[in-house]
Amino acid sequence: MIHGDGWVSGEFLKLKKFDKLISFCDKLEKYFGPNHPDNHYERLITEVKLSNGKTKYAWVYWYARNDLNSEKNPAIFVPSGDWREFMHRKN
Repeated sequence: MIHGDGWVSGEFLKLKKFDKLISFCDKLEKYFGPNHPDNHYERLITEVKLSNGKTKYAWVYWYARNDLNSEKNPAIFVPSGDWREFMHRKN
């Protein structure tokens, strides 16, 4: 996810074994710690809006590299903001 004016749909998860599971998520998202030069994403506390209209704060992975729209990393714009829907329609 990148910063912008649109909305992104996602999953709001409450982790019971936070330390163990967040470590797994960090590896999956190639997050090595705050402002680490090898990060693909930064994990930041972000206000999110739930489907019931309530807002909460959650850890969110924000894209941290400057290579979008490059040959190495062509960006994929998802007009609906829903990656799962986009991938489902694509297949």
